[in-house]
Amino acid sequence: MILLPDNDINSRNDQPIFRDTVEQKATKLALQAQRNVSKFLQLCIGNLLTHNKKVYE
Repeated sequence: MILLPDNDINSRNDQPIFRDTVEQKATKLALQAQRNVSKFLQLCIGNLLTHNKKVYE
């Protein structure tokens, strides 16, 4: 994630659309990352469960 220094944001106060776009993109990326982590954890847990099942059969 790219964080802009405070002085960059202040110098762009006359461009609120730009700032909104950056915030929307950051939010979108954060949500995407959250979904990816959830999927990854589900896969890991699924693999662990199926692996354990095979071991105990």
